[in-house]
Amino acid sequence: RERIGQSAFTKQAIGTYNEEYRILRPDGTIRWIHERAFAVRNDNGEVYRIAGVAQDITERKRAEQEIRALNQDLEQRVATRTADLAQANVRLRDASARIRSIVDTVVDGIITIDERGIVETVNPAVERIFGYAAAELIGRNVKILMPDPYHGEHDGYLAHYRATGEARTIGIGREVVGRRKDRSTFPLEITVSEMRLDGE
Repeated sequence: RERIGQSAFTKQAIGTYNEEYRILRPDGTIRWIHERAFAVRNDNGEVYRIAGVAQDITERKRAEQEIRALNQDLEQRVATRTADLAQANVRLRDASARIRSIVDTVVDGIITIDERGIVETVNPAVERIFGYAAAELIGRNVKILMPDPYHGEHDGYLAHYRATGEARTIGIGREVVGRRKDRSTFPLEITVSEMRLDGE
């Protein structure tokens, strides 16, 4: 209390006073006070009166404390969620790496295409079987690997499936003829599976 009084006197002597402090009431409760005051001077510039107001801001302080606690809790939740997502991403990358390793080492050729038959990925076995480098196939229609009549019919199969949802070859293993880069053909067995990502 004495410190507050000295601070008030010093600042009031300068001309202004604006402080927040706590007081202990006779009933033992603690209240926060915001006090604003200014010095009133006479014609000689001497302080002869102090004018001001003291406001109980205990509820405001309590609300500020609750907001800080909520912010801290939110920050902790965000930090925890961020850490969980980071761990999930690591697990996903590890799983993807394992799957990629399996796909790259199997002897069977694996090709992924989009809904229009455009090649998205191939594994090393496809390169060995067909004689194309992956870069030569990715972005091109998969029918490049098919001789006629499969070459001419493939786009029609995909268009029919997109329009009707009727799957004529999905999930069915069958023997067809493949075409290598050197235009030679060979018999092969294929199985077509469907995978949906983000609704596509």
